[in-house]
Amino acid sequence: MKSKINIYQNIDFALRKRWLDLWEKSNDAHPFNHPEWFKVAPLNCKDSDRIIIVFSKGNRDLLFIAGESINRKLSLLGSPYMEKSSILISPSMSKNDFRKLIKSLLDKYDQITFQEIPLYLSNILNNDINESWAITRRSSFSPYFKIKKPSISGDKRRRLSRYTRKLDRECGPLSIDFIPLTVPMLHTMKDIEKRSIKPFKRRAVLDKDNYYEFLKNAIANYKDMCWVGLMHLAGNPVAHLTCIIYRKSIFALHTAFDKRFSRYSVGSVLIFKLIPIFNDMNIELFEFGRGQSVIKSRFSDSNINQHSTAYFFSKNFSGMVGMLKTVILWKGIYLGRMIRKKKIKEVNYILDRLSVKR
Repeated sequence: MKSKINIYQNIDFALRKRWLDLWEKSNDAHPFNHPEWFKVAPLNCKDSDRIIIVFSKGNRDLLFIAGESINRKLSLLGSPYMEKSSILISPSMSKNDFRKLIKSLLDKYDQITFQEIPLYLSNILNNDINESWAITRRSSFSPYFKIKKPSISGDKRRRLSRYTRKLDRECGPLSIDFIPLTVPMLHTMKDIEKRSIKPFKRRAVLDKDNYYEFLKNAIANYKDMCWVGLMHLAGNPVAHLTCIIYRKSIFALHTAFDKRFSRYSVGSVLIFKLIPIFNDMNIELFEFGRGQSVIKSRFSDSNINQHSTAYFFSKNFSGMVGMLKTVILWKGIYLGRMIRKKKIKEVNYILDRLSVKR
């Protein structure tokens, strides 16, 4: 059966329906390859550079990509807020179909970058695409846990129950709400983040216009998929968890808590108290964003989804230059990390020799 690739710059009702039909059938559907992501994703390019790639066989759509095309370079749409790849794949798409897709795209682009793709797709692209110079590397991981059987141990559960009672007794009354997210609530979330440790660590995002607009776009387009969990102590908001609900799963977008209550582990207590609510809503899976933290490890244990980034370069001069730049950049980042680690070791060695307590 003959395959074809179509590239669109706008999404109309008919195209959205086709995309949504595949999203509902796919085993790898999530908010970042949903048709609304094309409208929600932050723009790193001109609006005219935002594209949708559709790979079809006969009258069946097998793949949708929300991407951006700049100077003969193709990448996925929405970085850095795209936690998973914006590639939507049909279960019936074969390895040979992927080979045809990459070969056709390299006729149009000198460099292709697929960020945050799942490990199974990385293995396919790494082993079976021979029409280009190709590189794949592990890029990140996302912890997760099952709502009905969370990985949290009995000891941790008892400790969180104790923190909950202590919070209620010493700072309460404690109340938890899980409600649809609205634009006015973003101000409450912003206030909580200002009182958190994030500004001190330069990790605050809600005071940045681009992230604020990203959340506003998510509320407007994902509609009833956007929710927020709020913790109040004595009527005052002290912690929040912003997330997207989809197909019996929850994806955590953002969280913050008032640092004055850090000793009570309020971030963990909030999730702990939300789990029964999620269970009542028939939600089965909770996914954190990329990276690790104390809160994430407390709930997910060793459950992680591994992501990779795949690069393809056309076999011409421009492709070769792009590949060399990419490799040099990686080596520079790796070297910088090693230097920082070495400096930390040297400082620790000096402090140990001086018997300085840390």
